[in-house]
Amino acid sequence: MKKLKILTLTILMILLVLPFSAIAEDDTEYCKCTMQVVFKEPVELPEDFGLMYFGDIEDASSSTINCMTYTQEFYPGTALTERDIPHIYTPKVFQVESAGWDTEPEVGMVINEDCTFTYTIDNTGTVPVTFRAMMNKDALSEECPLRYYEPWCQTSYVLFARPGYVITEEDIPTRFSENPSNPGSHSTIYEDAGWSQEPVGHTVTEACEFSHYYDRMFYVDFRCPGYYDSPYTVIVEPGGDAVPPEVPDEHNGKFFCGWNGEYTNISSSRMLLSVYREMGDVNMDETVNTADAVTLLKHVAELEEIEEVAVRLADISDDGKINTADAVAVLKKCAE
Repeated sequence: MKKLKILTLTILMILLVLPFSAIAEDDTEYCKCTMQVVFKEPVELPEDFGLMYFGDIEDASSSTINCMTYTQEFYPGTALTERDIPHIYTPKVFQVESAGWDTEPEVGMVINEDCTFTYTIDNTGTVPVTFRAMMNKDALSEECPLRYYEPWCQTSYVLFARPGYVITEEDIPTRFSENPSNPGSHSTIYEDAGWSQEPVGHTVTEACEFSHYYDRMFYVDFRCPGYYDSPYTVIVEPGGDAVPPEVPDEHNGKFFCGWNGEYTNISSSRMLLSVYREMGDVNMDETVNTADAVTLLKHVAELEEIEEVAVRLADISDDGKINTADAVAVLKKCAE
């Protein structure tokens, strides 16, 4: 009977282990499928410059891949879908029209082995003309590429021209002529700081580059609920100070004590709210209670300092002095 139990347990263990062994021994290899864009003549391009887009380019959230080479892995026998095949955006190449796939990837094409699809652009006899969008080095610690709010939007663009070609306004991508600030976001904005050199009218003789600079700026929104129906917005350069608006000294029975954040040496966009408190609210906790009276007495005895903005709230007797009479007045107010 004992041997039978041992045999039964052994069989059960074998049955349990077999599926995992089968998984461990599954050596099915993926097929690597590479899509790439190449130029007939080698050329050095900006790192963020790409001509392949996957997904719906009208929907920025689905177009996260912008590159020159992209490799996908498929199980053998997988058929390509529309989302597996990139959109190719050929750069403007003057007097050169040859561009295309060696073998064009198509929807339904079955992948059974490693493969490479190459899109070749014939740039023979041309030189690259590079446009860049850059944040001004004078506005930040160092010069750096500008990041557009659309994830798929490049900050560099390259066109190819034969020596002697004169650049026109139509050759410059629209996004390098328009302000890149996000109109739907109250965060960072940019002010046009001009080109490194004027591209329009430039005669191409060799590879060249044009940088469009922008000064980074910030929003500071001052809000006074119940007084301003919309925020009072100030645009400030990095490290600058915002000048707050004038607000009523007294509002709804409370007194103005400042703003709930810093508005000097600005390094990011922000929203600030006006701070109003009742007379006697020395602790600035929006209630007047015995704790405020205790704080007042400690301040009078020089045992504790109160915030500068709270000094006016401590002079309840309105005699220009802070003394025990104010602490008594706070206690009386608590008893009301």
